[in-house]
Formats: sequence, C-alpha cells, structure tokens
Amino acid sequence: MTYFFILVGIAAAFLVASVVCAALAIRFGLRPAPNRFWASVVLALVALGIGSLGMRMHITYSRTVNGHGWTLDSKWFFLAPLILGAVALVLAIWRRSQRQGIAGADIPPRIETASNP
Repeated sequence: MTYFFILVGIAAAFLVASVVCAALAIRFGLRPAPNRFWASVVLALVALGIGSLGMRMHITYSRTVNGHGWTLDSKWFFLAPLILGAVALVLAIWRRSQRQGIAGADIPPRIETASNP
C-alpha cells in the first residue's frame, strides 16, 4: 500500500505543478509585458506536456464499500491542465498577434476609385 501512496503523491505533485504553470501562463498572457510572451508559451507547453503524460500514464484504484464499487482513475484529473494549457497558449499567441499586427491587421485597406478601369 505504501507504493500506491508514493504514486499518488507523485501524481498529485505533477498535477499541482502543471496547474500552477498553466495559471502563470494565463496570467502572463492577460497582462502583457515585453518579455512575458516566451515565458507564457514555455509555461503553457510545460502544462500541456505534463497534462498529456498524465492522461497516458494513469493510476487506477478500485474498492468495494458496502456492496458498491468505487473506482478512482487519475487520468481525468489531468484534463484540467490540458485545457488550461491550451487556453494559455491560445491567449498568448492571440495577444501577441494583436500587439504586433500579425494576421493582416497591418495591411492598409484597398481604396477603389471610379477612375480605375
């Protein structure tokens, strides 16, 4: 049983670390500073990496109590860092594109006049 508690502790530490990374990435994305873009991207990718590893390598525990079966699967806990990391990455890229005029925002509109053939 001690081995199980060690695995749960390791999984919980990775879960907390990935949620903290995703929260910091979202904070850096919401409050843009000149040097925070790459920090936000790296933290979001770390959260996505830990979340995807947590979804693949999961801990399953089941027990029967009073005739009812209870099952705990840790992979569903790592869905939150995946979603938060993806939101943080999209937010950082979107804020950067708005700030620098990527995606055609800096192209002046074409003015058509009646004298053009």
